[in-house]
Amino acid sequence: VAAQFNAGTTTFELDATSAAELQGRFQIGAAGTNDAAVLITNGTVNLASTYGSLAIGDRLAGASALNISGGTVNIALNTNRMLVGNKFDGSINVSGGSLVVTGDQPINVGGDFAFGASGAQGTWTVSGGSVSVGGTGAFVLGQNTLTFSTNTNTGVITTNISSNSIGSLNLNGGTFTTTRAITTGFNTNETVSTGLVNLNGGTLAAGANVVNLLNVTTATVASNSTFDTGTFDSGIGQNLAGTGTLAVTGNGTLRLNGTNTPPVVVNNGATLGGTGSAGNVTVNGSLAPGAPDGDGAFTTTGTLTVPGTARFRVYGNGINDRLLASGGAALGGTVTVTIGDEEYIPASGDSFDLVDGTISGSPTLDLPALEGGLTWVTNSFTSTGVLSITNGGEPTNNYASWLTNYPSLTGPDALGTADPDGDGFSNNLEYAFDGNPTVGTPALLTVTKSGSDAVFNFVARKNPPGGVTYDVQSTTNLASGPWGSAGITPSVSTNQSGILIPADYERRQFSVPASGKSFYRVQGTITE
Repeated sequence: VAAQFNAGTTTFELDATSAAELQGRFQIGAAGTNDAAVLITNGTVNLASTYGSLAIGDRLAGASALNISGGTVNIALNTNRMLVGNKFDGSINVSGGSLVVTGDQPINVGGDFAFGASGAQGTWTVSGGSVSVGGTGAFVLGQNTLTFSTNTNTGVITTNISSNSIGSLNLNGGTFTTTRAITTGFNTNETVSTGLVNLNGGTLAAGANVVNLLNVTTATVASNSTFDTGTFDSGIGQNLAGTGTLAVTGNGTLRLNGTNTPPVVVNNGATLGGTGSAGNVTVNGSLAPGAPDGDGAFTTTGTLTVPGTARFRVYGNGINDRLLASGGAALGGTVTVTIGDEEYIPASGDSFDLVDGTISGSPTLDLPALEGGLTWVTNSFTSTGVLSITNGGEPTNNYASWLTNYPSLTGPDALGTADPDGDGFSNNLEYAFDGNPTVGTPALLTVTKSGSDAVFNFVARKNPPGGVTYDVQSTTNLASGPWGSAGITPSVSTNQSGILIPADYERRQFSVPASGKSFYRVQGTITE
């Protein structure tokens, strides 16, 4: 049985226990120039096209629509594909009830490669109810179209690829679940198709493990919306734009692998991972940087707050998942580390830079057990984001603890009097004034003029943890001295901005009159 609807609105309104079944070609807008629509409000409608495509907006030079406000609609794509906006405009609009699509044949929204027309527009809008798209076939928003032309003189048939087809998926409410990756038709130098996904208050849900669930022209989180992970591990390589907040729910994982601007909130039970970036992120569930089968880095450019769990895998010395938190990381929950490679054997001196950026909070560290007398060095994690392994327990003094941040310094280069980077500052000075002993430091004490005063600035260790005492000294003869204590007590600078400093350090300053002839220095004495 074939069904064509070519003008006006046809309504399927069955009682809750009734069902209508069509096994043949189903077309809305197959001929004529008037608008055509089918409205389904109740009952169950089963559509299974055994020959010809299930098409909405096929050949009608008007607007064609399948509108579902109630009931259940089952579409089986076992033999032929589904076309929405094939040659002319077509749409599916779900405001209630449920739409279930099964089978593995392709779904094209906006154009069709075999029989479509350039400029066709297809729209799939969900404002309520639920949509479930199953199967493994293609799901294309905006498909290029293959056209044919015949030379009447030679009889030669020429094929061309036309474009300008537009496919849109608008989630304004309700839930849209898919087991298929949503893509856009391939582009050439001459043709460009457009696929649009707009999250405007609805829920996009994963129905299977999909490596790249969205790969379209533009995807926008226009207002607060939800991604339901279910129990699956899904990725989005697409850049997400917009200012709406994306809530990640369920008990699975969403891996953001593109550059994303919307705020992200991860609910309890859900996990956020990937190798892309996001702006402001709040994690009540879990944060797991990296790819499913290997290490990687996830970047946050705004504020990152993790009252939940941050999970990292280590694969070998210096090989691990990383979090690049340029806006800082508030870690108030648990930091969990696991061994990601069963062939990796931890050794003394191994080091893992887990977090780049200023860390606040006092997270609980959940670390794997080590054998052979090895222990984890954890006391500098909140200041450096680094965990390391040592043999014989954690360092017993602050200098030794600081030195674990630079595992490349061994032997003579690890001595306090050594200067491995050749910048003129010993390791003791680098430790006391927050230098880097592996990279040349231009200056440890700076001076600027403010009115009639000279203002000196430096970085010092907080107390606690202490480990260094500081004394401002002065002299009137730089060549021969003598240097003596100037009796000046530096204050903590009110300006703690600029270059990020570890949590164990703070900026300090002192001022002296700029008149007269005097020289000043700050002497740091290591006490432990």
